[in-house]
Amino acid sequence: MATNSYISIAMAVLLMAASAHVDARTLLQAGTSIGIKGQDIGGFVLASDVNGYPEVNLDVCDIKSLVESTPPNFEDAFTIYAEGKNAFRSNGRARTLMNWATNPELADDPFVQPYIAEYNEVLFLESFVTELNGTTFLSEDDDRAAALYATLRSTVSVLYMMHEMDVAMARTALNELDDDTGAPHALDEAYCIWAGDTTGECTPLGLAKEAAQAAGLSNDLQAEFLELFLAMQVASRSGDSDAFNTARETFINRGIVLPHIQMVLSIAQQFTNDDGTDAVATAVDPATTAQASAYAYYRTILPLIQEVSSFASSAIEDAINISGAPQEDAFAIIQEAFLSVLSSFDLSIDDLGDFAPVLPPPQDECSYEGDFRIKSVSCPNFVIAASLGCHFKTVGLRKSFFAKGERSVWQLDQAAGDYGTITSARDCPNNVLSATSKPSLATRGQFMISPVTAGNCDTVNLVAQKATSKGAYLAANKLCTGLRWTKSGDSSTAQFTITSA
Repeated sequence: MATNSYISIAMAVLLMAASAHVDARTLLQAGTSIGIKGQDIGGFVLASDVNGYPEVNLDVCDIKSLVESTPPNFEDAFTIYAEGKNAFRSNGRARTLMNWATNPELADDPFVQPYIAEYNEVLFLESFVTELNGTTFLSEDDDRAAALYATLRSTVSVLYMMHEMDVAMARTALNELDDDTGAPHALDEAYCIWAGDTTGECTPLGLAKEAAQAAGLSNDLQAEFLELFLAMQVASRSGDSDAFNTARETFINRGIVLPHIQMVLSIAQQFTNDDGTDAVATAVDPATTAQASAYAYYRTILPLIQEVSSFASSAIEDAINISGAPQEDAFAIIQEAFLSVLSSFDLSIDDLGDFAPVLPPPQDECSYEGDFRIKSVSCPNFVIAASLGCHFKTVGLRKSFFAKGERSVWQLDQAAGDYGTITSARDCPNNVLSATSKPSLATRGQFMISPVTAGNCDTVNLVAQKATSKGAYLAANKLCTGLRWTKSGDSSTAQFTITSA
């Protein structure tokens, strides 16, 4: 009777493993692995045995739990990294994250070549991990924990997944199509690294779901990426290299580049407080852990961005600034840099979801003709005012009570989105707001009035046609004592309300 019960339990476990919604950890605890030939994992039927591959992500989850515990346990975390815990080959040997990071075959992969060139070493993955063990450029445990989790979940897993995918691509081209040893087998391994059992958070698929949700988009992504993997599987069995390469390229763009853009933007929002002030400087919400996480996730796609635009890549690195405080307006700088390269990856602004910039309303929706007062949003009761007397060319912020009369009146004649002059109502030769190193009055100067949100013509950015070295957006300084330039209009310091005078 006991034997029959044991057989029944074993059969039940195997039936669970054959379903499309297997739970790797539950099966592991029951003494059963997934990754068996013929198994359906989220709609992808394995062509071969890939024992242990779907469970390596469980090591990532266990490492995350250890380093986020109180106190953090980095010693046991790095033991799991080196020796493994949850994933085993058919011969009983562990599959480990360190095996992935130190595999010399990575040096031959097409996908990895830009990474080796950028980081100037073949074993860059191992360096990324070991630099977080002990004293590193990140001194705080929380920062090290965030960077380690992101590095294992993202960089190590993604790069080894692409190693297996590139092996499948090469075997497809060589017509090595046997299910058990050829291209389909390597693709099975890539899929299991990508998806695990399709439910876990510590896989690249889990990362993509989290990033999409953070962007306000649907995180029901299994069907989208399953279609790409199935296309590669068909190609790997038929020897169709062109079809394989097409699906692979789409997967890189949408399964790797896009989620990491979304993730970095999501984290970069934590660099500032709700009022737009720098989180590190005010110590309200220290940004160092967010910086460490953003930095680690960005390293996964940095070489790909670098290939498209070294300027954009440098701008993102400088904005995160892992060696110090993040740059002022870091989110806006990072957002602008990513926007500049989206088309190179066949991505659109819609793919950014909530992280896309708010576009101004159509030009014919808002127009500004006549005399206006321009009030700072971040400095209540302060208006933009010209200096007293024509021999002064300064323009700054003044409390409304002390800036009555013509010095706080500005003449406008333009539609939203057009460039025109912002002219002081005072009767002086130098009356036009100009984009000099410090905002001042001159004989000429052009600005675009850009509504911050659709349907609201009163709250605007003032954008100089000729940008200064510090940016084109007019902004109040943080002390409300004057005006400055900045590179983004997202912060309330760069927003003004326009009312009729």
